Amino acid sequence: MSALSHVRVALDDTFAALVRDTSHHRPVLAVFFTAPSAATTTLTSRLTRAVANHNGAVLLVTCDATQNQRAIAALSVRNFPTVFGFREGKAIAQFTGVQPQRQIDQFIDDLLPSLADQHVARARSFPKHDAILALRAALEANPGHREAALGLAELLWESDPDLAQQLATRHLPDPVAQRVLAKLHLQQSSADPNAPIEAFAANPSDGSLGVACAQVYIRQGAFDLAISVLLDVMRLDGHTKHLARSDLLALCGLLGEHDPRAQTARTALSHISL
Repeated sequence: MSALSHVRVALDDTFAALVRDTSHHRPVLAVFFTAPSAATTTLTSRLTRAVANHNGAVLLVTCDATQNQRAIAALSVRNFPTVFGFREGKAIAQFTGVQPQRQIDQFIDDLLPSLADQHVARARSFPKHDAILALRAALEANPGHREAALGLAELLWESDPDLAQQLATRHLPDPVAQRVLAKLHLQQSSADPNAPIEAFAANPSDGSLGVACAQVYIRQGAFDLAISVLLDVMRLDGHTKHLARSDLLALCGLLGEHDPRAQTARTALSHISL
């Protein structure tokens, strides 16, 4: 296969698709340059050779500065030629100027997903049991892998709270770690009726905590607060918005169709997409 089969040319209108979108499937090298020069020619030649040597595991995208102004502004490119390495839609590494061939090869090696990264990527599409196995394999390959540790903690917080706490604590103050620890605190403090309220206040993006918080308000008769929380949860992404909708409709049924709180809730509900 020709080395040129792994090379594309980006314009402002195609940069997002060619670079950011593609990098979710395989890493991308984006090289920015101004007018053709000896440095640009040498660097591009070495990049093309390196990409070919990696058998298409990465894509090389060339970006003329005059035709990629939006990308240059977004990435704050100041000097040329500059190379960015993209993975999972983000620029995670860069270098400026002509580099020796061996350093370019190493740059690509570092950009390629590790064995742990590969296990984590597979876990995203697996059912829970298989995802747990994949994330454990990722941690065996790289015990310090943040996404593997926190992903496993989120899956195990109910069945293995000690391990979940251990994994999450290592990665504080990461928001995912904080969310897992809040769930654990809620589980351990179930005797405290205010625990769900405090946990959701500390983690307002966690829909499962929001549903639990609303249920406490319902038991207390604080229906206005329950409605407010359930509507907030429905504005979040994730499966809990369906749970919140079910609880909200049940609460409206409890209040009765003529109750102004139920009428207001139903109106707000009609403006929230599932």
